[in-house]
Amino acid sequence: MDRSDDPIIIDELFRKVRPEEISDDLKELGVDIDPKAFKNPTADESLGIYSVAIQVIYGKTVDDIRPEERLGLFSDSVSIIDGVDIGPNDIDFLKCGIGNLRYWRYCQRLHQTLGLEPIERYELFNPTPESFNRFITAFDVYLRFRDAVYKLFETTIASLNLLSERDMHVTRDIRSINDEYDKFKKVHNETLDEHRALSNQKETLEKKLVEAKNLFNEYKHKKNEIEGELEDVKHALSNTLLSKTKERCLFDDLSDSFIIDSAAVEKILGELDNEFQIKNGKIGLLKKNVTDLRLKYDNIVRSCTFLEELGKNLQHHHNNVTIPHVDSLQELKKLKAQCDSLGEKIKILTENRNFIVNKLEHLKKLQKQKLGREQEESQLRINLAKRFAEDTEKSSDLIREKISETNERIEGVVLDTLTYRQNTEELFHNLNRKIKHVATATKCYNERIMYINSKLQE
Repeated sequence: MDRSDDPIIIDELFRKVRPEEISDDLKELGVDIDPKAFKNPTADESLGIYSVAIQVIYGKTVDDIRPEERLGLFSDSVSIIDGVDIGPNDIDFLKCGIGNLRYWRYCQRLHQTLGLEPIERYELFNPTPESFNRFITAFDVYLRFRDAVYKLFETTIASLNLLSERDMHVTRDIRSINDEYDKFKKVHNETLDEHRALSNQKETLEKKLVEAKNLFNEYKHKKNEIEGELEDVKHALSNTLLSKTKERCLFDDLSDSFIIDSAAVEKILGELDNEFQIKNGKIGLLKKNVTDLRLKYDNIVRSCTFLEELGKNLQHHHNNVTIPHVDSLQELKKLKAQCDSLGEKIKILTENRNFIVNKLEHLKKLQKQKLGREQEESQLRINLAKRFAEDTEKSSDLIREKISETNERIEGVVLDTLTYRQNTEELFHNLNRKIKHVATATKCYNERIMYINSKLQE
């Protein structure tokens, strides 16, 4: 875009535009160009194209450029100066001259804007095919370039809006992901606390299980010892009963076989009674020991039952608590892996969001630079317009000064010598005749311009 100020590059671009394309592009503005105009343009065709270009680029119509003709800002009264006759035709001529001057300056600005060489005054009324083709081609390229800039601007705005919407969607997705991540983190912490509580409970139960196993083994060992002692007692009791039976049988046999005196019998009976008492004492002691052993056996049986119930409870705890706890640990590992994956996704989305934000900032910066350049160009055009207004005002002052100087010279000539009066009157007569001729030509020119403008407006 910056290289478009180079006239050589612009000329290279101009040569690629065909007359048919120019005609088609200008038809969109309501302008019909005769194909013969590209080879032999007329003054009306040249002025009409310049008027259209000024109206399109600067927004100025013929009435804006030549307000004197439409509003009549100059006085129509006859100004009387000694030796000079200035009539209404001369006022019209001055109006046309000022309008033509302003129109020519707009054409100069137009050439400067389009990157063309400065235009001379005679080229407006006597255009050559080369200058006409160069200008109309430059104007067509300007229209295409302006349309391309408008489309590029619209495309850029659309892309910025799309990127803004994407940024909003990405921001909303990141917020939802952060919310899900916070919920997951909360569940993770709750699961971790539950896992720690279950671990502590597991350690406590394992300690109780070890203590119960040790107590069970101790009671089992005592049970074996008591069962051994009980067998010994039963064996001793059986032997005692057997010996008692044998002795009773022996006593009966002896009683039947022998007859002894009562003293010996009483003595033997006393000995047997003593022995019987001793045996009864031993039997009572053995019975007491058997009762104690049975109580201990019952306690051992109850302890075994309690240990069996404890084993079942521990097995049930292992199946319903420990195994699900291990499964929850596996799920916790999977959830941790998913958490890491979500963290990576969040990181990627954040990087994408930062990339999009940077791209948006870059596009905004480019757009801001572009707007700055356009503002500079607008300011430059405003400065040119101000300069043109100042130049116009200076030109008006210069014309007034020249008129006053001319009047002073005429008065000096009239006062200094009367001999040149006749020559001066003849000179002014010729000048008036030429002025009338120029006014007539200017009037025809204005009528043609108005006709061309009316055709362009149609």
